[in-house]
Amino acid sequence: VSVLSVKVGTAHRGGFAVRWFGAGDFNIYSAMGKASVPRTDRELKVTLPHPKALKPDARVRWTLKASDRFGKPVNGEGTVRIFDRSLEYYVSGAGSWLAGLYPERISNSGGIGSLFNSRFTDIPVKEGLVDRMLSLFDRELKEEKLPSLRINSSRSGHRRFFGRGMAQTLSAGYEDESFGDMAEMKSGGANLAMSAPAARSMGRAKSERFNGEAVLTKDKKAGGPPVAVRKDFSETAYFNPQLKITGGKGPFSLRLPERLTSWKIDAAVITRDVKKGTISSAVVTRKELMARLDIPRFFREGDRSEITAVLSSQARDELSGEVTLQITLDGADAAEKFALAGPVKNFTLKPGGSAALRWPVTAPRGIAAYKVRVIARAAQLSDAQENDLPVLPSRERLIASQVTALDGKGTKELRLTELEKEDKTRELESLHLEVQPQLILTVLNSLPFLVHYPHECTEQLLNRYVPLAITNSFYKTYPALAAAVKKIPKRRTLTPAWERDNPVRMMTLLESPWENLSKGRESSLPVVDMLDPKLVRAEKEDAITKLAGYQNSDG
Repeated sequence: VSVLSVKVGTAHRGGFAVRWFGAGDFNIYSAMGKASVPRTDRELKVTLPHPKALKPDARVRWTLKASDRFGKPVNGEGTVRIFDRSLEYYVSGAGSWLAGLYPERISNSGGIGSLFNSRFTDIPVKEGLVDRMLSLFDRELKEEKLPSLRINSSRSGHRRFFGRGMAQTLSAGYEDESFGDMAEMKSGGANLAMSAPAARSMGRAKSERFNGEAVLTKDKKAGGPPVAVRKDFSETAYFNPQLKITGGKGPFSLRLPERLTSWKIDAAVITRDVKKGTISSAVVTRKELMARLDIPRFFREGDRSEITAVLSSQARDELSGEVTLQITLDGADAAEKFALAGPVKNFTLKPGGSAALRWPVTAPRGIAAYKVRVIARAAQLSDAQENDLPVLPSRERLIASQVTALDGKGTKELRLTELEKEDKTRELESLHLEVQPQLILTVLNSLPFLVHYPHECTEQLLNRYVPLAITNSFYKTYPALAAAVKKIPKRRTLTPAWERDNPVRMMTLLESPWENLSKGRESSLPVVDMLDPKLVRAEKEDAITKLAGYQNSDG
């Protein structure tokens, strides 16, 4: 038994490894152990005092506190995120980027035994890279290997496959440091710049639909006082990427959304001398009596389904009361349209219990955006929630098209025979006629990307020049065309914004998450306006000039 003592000092922060080996009975034994040494000098103590439970829509003012390991307050910047814990399903295990500033040292020190079989060095190769590699292996074998204790302080040794001599010989043009150890130490500060996320916005997140005031409703049948209706169901309660920490304190205030949920709180602090600290906790928004709607995102016309209200109790005593379901359209009662029967139901909840109440409904005909509200009362306790419930069409849109050509002045009658056929299942709700005066417009819409492709090899320059030359010749041959394109409205996007008075477009937008696309598709690449004759001519000359520069003197 051999005991070796190592005095762990500040230089060992980040961890170190110890390899041992021994020999006996013509066998060699070796192993490596790793010791973790925390970087306590780089850690901050971060706290964020807050209650464990709050009511929805509560206004709070909290203070993020930070101090060093000696308890002295520090100055710096903090990041605070408060979001619905259900979002952790999508980013499970995602931690703060600060954790990557001081990673644990990685050691992969290897050992070579004296029984190494080197018969492959007899391969008769006398020149080239293989010969150089074999000679380096032979040199490595001849070097004396003494028993040693190695404390690996390099941040990463995964590139050291061979000995020092081989690394230097095969890496011509690299620095003369053990194949990258010093290079890694020189670039050690790169992690800080690469890992820091760009702060895109500052301040608390707010729901676009939330007007900042609690909405009150009065249940006429219950005859009680107004009940605050919860409408703001934002998933992000607060986000501040740059909270100033002065004297160890960073105060901030927020207003919690009206969700009944558990909120995840993540906070991190960093100082000018790159000391860091993080904290993670949770706060719950709840009431003694809670009512929650469980409804689909939308209905189709004629759908048969159920609207469910889930009631929960956090009270100490048994609760008995009644719950009311309301369906409105533009503020007017629309329960009859859904064939809603018995909107008022009684309930009884045991302490900590829950119950689900259901109402069968049938979606009416006609496209509309309804609102569904549930109101629960039990003695002095109450809760109410309101959600949107759009009814979308259950039919297909019929599309018919026809192509014709006009040469000069003339008139032609277009008949869409597909729509003239009798169909008892068809319901005429609206008609939209779209006329494309020139098929060339479709081609022109595809040209901007082609004529400004981000590469300038000969092939791409030729692909750029040809459409520019053709378009430029059109403008020269037909001056009326050049005059006509000047009347077309200018835009900065590749595609035009959707017409807000077009019912077909609006219905597509209602049924799909294409809000950004409806504003026009943008491009990070420069776009050439093919409807500008002067710009087309200038781009054409630029392309042909570059092509001529690529051509050799012999053609």
